[in-house]
Parts: sequence; C-alpha cells; structure tokens
Amino acid sequence: MDRLGVALLAVSLASFANAVVKVLDLDVPESVEIGSTDEIVMVCNFVASKDEAAEMKWFYNGNIEQIYQWIPDSDKPPGAIGRFKERLDVEHSSPDPRAKYNTLKIKDVSYDLSGNYTCKISGIKSEDSQTKQLVVYSPPKSDLEIILFKNENLVICTVSGIYPMPKLDFYIVDGNETRNIDEEIESDSDENGFNVTARYRFDNTTLSNPTTFLCNLTIPGTDYNLYKELDYYLEDESVIEDEDYTDWLISNETTGEEASIDLNQWHAQNVTMEDSSGIANHPTIFASLLFLSTFLLIS
Repeated sequence: MDRLGVALLAVSLASFANAVVKVLDLDVPESVEIGSTDEIVMVCNFVASKDEAAEMKWFYNGNIEQIYQWIPDSDKPPGAIGRFKERLDVEHSSPDPRAKYNTLKIKDVSYDLSGNYTCKISGIKSEDSQTKQLVVYSPPKSDLEIILFKNENLVICTVSGIYPMPKLDFYIVDGNETRNIDEEIESDSDENGFNVTARYRFDNTTLSNPTTFLCNLTIPGTDYNLYKELDYYLEDESVIEDEDYTDWLISNETTGEEASIDLNQWHAQNVTMEDSSGIANHPTIFASLLFLSTFLLIS
C-alpha cells in the first residue's frame, strides 16, 4: 500500500473512532394504506461504543416535537411524550439489550401519523440522526374516469374520495408523440377525502385521428398509481373507451346544441316579454285588453 492509501486509511479509522455513536439504518415504511394495518412499526438501528452513555430520542416533523425517549444503559423504561403518548406501545422490545427499545410501535393508524420521523442518538462526544417520511393514504372511493364532452371540446379526468391530495397528469398521444397538456385543476374536500378534476379544452383542428387522452394519478410520497386512457375519433358521434360506464355516460348526455334548442322553445312558450311602455307584448293578452277597452267605450 502506498503512502496515500495509508494516509486515507488512517483518516478513516480516526473518523470511525471519533464517531462513537452512529445511526446505521432507520426503517420507516414509506407509505401505509389506511385500513390495511392496526399498527406501524419503525426501527432505529444504531451502534455506540461500550463506554458511551447513549440516549435515543424520536422526533416528529423536525427536532422540536419529541415523541419518545430511551437510555439504553439505564434501568429506566422508555417514555412516550407528546401527541402520540397514548398510542405508543412502550413495552414493545427486542432480545438485544443494546437495542431493546429501539423500536417505535404506534397503534390506531390514522392520517395524522403522516409526516417526518427522526431518530437521534446522542452521546457525550457525538450524536447522529436520520429522518424518514411516512405517508398514510387512502385510495379513491370512486374509479378514475375520463369523460369527453364533444360539443364543448372538453375532456375531464376526475376522481373522488382520495387522501392526501393526489397529482393528476393529462397527456395526449398524437400519432407517435406523447405530450403533457396544461390542464386546469379543480379540487375540494369533504369527510371522504379530496375530490379532484382536471379539465382540458382542445381544438379539433390540431388533433390527429384518432387521438388518445391519457390520465395518470399518483399520490406523492407513495408508489400508488392509477392510469386511464380514452380514444377519441373525430368523425364519430360517440367516444370509444375501455369501460362501458364512460361510453354510456357520453352516449346519453344531452348535447349543448340540443339543450339550447329546448331552452329556446320553452322560453317562447312560457315567457311573456314587456315593451318599454310596460304593456305585455303577447298577442292573446293584447287582444283581451283591446276588447275590454272597446266594451267600456260603448257602455
């Protein structure tokens, strides 16, 4: 080994000797589907030199809100602190004395458990920490749908009852090209979660025939993904789609033109217009007034 290699090895050994406590691994699930489990387990694996009085602390969303504390070489039991105090199982343990209570076990899984969890190991000479994110999510209560309103040149992608707020991406497959489109996103929330709709108004003259609309849904921080596509043929009166529900919805909708005609007919039959003099401009009413005036004059 050359002198440079020896020097680097010496530096590495010195660094290890000084790092008397070290978090080796923080095992936190990236995501948990609501209802899939009754508890969440997180493990903080660490090493500490034998003569180091190490202390373990867990924090939620930063280093301010502490939720757990344990001193490995102490006879004191671990303690739960803060918002999760009643939901932490402090008796959950490992056979290894130095890692007996290095596990965080949280009961009653709910959305408020989503956040960043930090395990911090502190000694007299050094300290170390790692942070991982957890997302508690719920799949949508409804199917992901693409609906096309042909007479309005409007296509929407919609989903409801999902948590947390998802990300909707709209794409157009035009020939051999797939491109992202700038959609309008509308959202609201209720007791079932978020309801989200992405809308896109298209120009028929710019589309190839057929054109495929793609909608992709993801929940940030998870690997949850839904995908839907709809094929649009310009000359057809209906839209070809891979689910009967959307075919039915589009084939049974009232077009904008038909609605306009029906509304005009209703308006002509049921609405009485007034002129500037305030006299009703309706043939039947006008004739009645004329007859009454003539009768009074004769009398």
